[in-house]
Amino acid sequence: MSVTHADFTIERRYPYSPAQTFSAFAEPELRRGWFANPGGWDESRWGRTSKLLDRLERFLAGEPVR
Repeated sequence: MSVTHADFTIERRYPYSPAQTFSAFAEPELRRGWFANPGGWDESRWGRTSKLLDRLERFLAGEPVR
């Protein structure tokens, strides 16, 4: 059996500074504010990733994250 690995990039641009966006990923207390599985996600990996990126955008905008 052989396995092929490949790289891919998902890019999304936010209207926030790189420092704000990086902090939301890097600081555990901030990450807990948006990076959570609300449960019941049975979608593809991209569907989950897209939802997480949407949650990050709402978090950065100061909106409630549900």
